[in-house]
Amino acid sequence: MSGAATAGRALAPDTLAGHARLVRLLSADVCRKLEEKNREKPLEKLDAEASKQLLLTTLLASVGQHAAQFGPMIEQAKATGRSPEETGRLVGQEVVLNLARTCPVSSGLIARMGMAEVKAKKEINVSDREKPTLTLVAKDICLGLEQRNQAQPFAKLGKDQRMQMLQEVMQQAFLKNADAMTKLYGSGVFLDAANMKPIGERVGLLMADTCPSYLMQLGLDHIDTQKNP
Repeated sequence: MSGAATAGRALAPDTLAGHARLVRLLSADVCRKLEEKNREKPLEKLDAEASKQLLLTTLLASVGQHAAQFGPMIEQAKATGRSPEETGRLVGQEVVLNLARTCPVSSGLIARMGMAEVKAKKEINVSDREKPTLTLVAKDICLGLEQRNQAQPFAKLGKDQRMQMLQEVMQQAFLKNADAMTKLYGSGVFLDAANMKPIGERVGLLMADTCPSYLMQLGLDHIDTQKNP
């Protein structure tokens, strides 16, 4: 069979290439649906739970529309002892990761959903007393990242460079709000790394509402580091 004929055939979803193609197909379909929803009502106004529900229902709708392609993958998974539910969950995770990389309108949804999960696991809470100050810090970090992004696109940097940029911008934002931070946490706040870590996590939680795309990129960097240490 000629190469042209082979290239023209639809790839079976139970092959590696077919699996990747199905993930891309589902991602593109979900992204189109989210863009339509965003035109009706800005998705940035959704909270974490609403973001999760919208992403889930949209993904399920896309899977339903591509059931014929999904079936062979389910059957192959059964042969290896994996349940259809587990297969669906794994494909869903891959689609979400692909959306994070390729679908800008999804970044806020995924970031809010992800930060809500982190908050639940680590029991991160921003108290009413902290919120005004930490919100200012979060907004200053987002503004700093956006300004840096104009000169040096964040997405085009290496992951180590992105982390360095974040650390520099965070340091500037904390120093800008040093008086408020000192009043809130005491004069030694910047000298105690153990205390600064949870404060940074709370700021990250607030950043999800202001500049989710940067958090999403950093999250993808973290996943990549775990896969390729």
